[in-house]
Amino acid sequence: MKAIRFFAMALFVTLSMNLMAQNSLTEDATKAQRALMEYLRMNGMAPSIDTRDNSVNFKSNGVLYWVTFDGNSPVLYTMHRLGLKFGEKKDFLPSCARYACNEVNAKHHVKCVYKEKEKSVSFTMSSYAKETSDYHGGFHKVLAAFKDVEKTFDEAYKKAEAQVASVPTIVTTGTSPLEVSYIAFGNFDSAGKMISDYNKPLRKSAMRYVRASIDVSSSEKGIFKIGMRILDPDKKPMVANRNMDYSSTTNIEIKKIKKPTPFDLDQFGSDKPEFWKAGEYKVEIYDFEKGALLYTTSFNIL
Repeated sequence: MKAIRFFAMALFVTLSMNLMAQNSLTEDATKAQRALMEYLRMNGMAPSIDTRDNSVNFKSNGVLYWVTFDGNSPVLYTMHRLGLKFGEKKDFLPSCARYACNEVNAKHHVKCVYKEKEKSVSFTMSSYAKETSDYHGGFHKVLAAFKDVEKTFDEAYKKAEAQVASVPTIVTTGTSPLEVSYIAFGNFDSAGKMISDYNKPLRKSAMRYVRASIDVSSSEKGIFKIGMRILDPDKKPMVANRNMDYSSTTNIEIKKIKKPTPFDLDQFGSDKPEFWKAGEYKVEIYDFEKGALLYTTSFNIL
């Protein structure tokens, strides 16, 4: 029993030391943290320290802000403003959020980022300061830079949302290094077994899952995400679920620049016979991260 108790205590000490090491600040960063606490107190604010990341937390006009510290002199100060979360919003459109982030970045001196995994938006501003007084001297200008960022985001999101509602298209948020030069469509079952080969007639009686094969070239190496958007014969987007803008998304890796490389995109469809109907289906291929339209074509179901 003593051995077990000793082991548990040793494990606790080890984990505690690891946690302290993870959250520890450099000597200069600690100095910056303490100086900012004192500066905020002198300016009538009520700061506190979040021990999870050693940030200095405070409120301004009822909004939560926090400052993190990193590195040795000059220390990197990063001010964070309370962000936005969309996890519970059923009709949320990621493409509109990315567009709104770009609008914030264009109008304000802050960094606005949409985080796909968390379905959230963050607002931050970073700057280096060698002396604590240097950061304190510009503190109120940094804080003022966040004024109206949420208003700008909301207005831009609503504008993009209205555009999507009136015209079934993805809002383009930037240029892409990717280029699509070829696309073909095949019919597959749910297990990925081919029913009809690429560029062969697609018949309603046998139609299950459509899969696109594309040739992609890029001016940059790296891992990219391709979004495929299908619009049915009535021009209505066919998406995997209500929170998505695309019928399917696929990660691809470009290893050689400016060389067309074939990729099979993730398939989209259903085993239900009534899922597909005869007619022309418009297809749009996008750079998912940029929201940039890469290629437009169509396929017909007979």
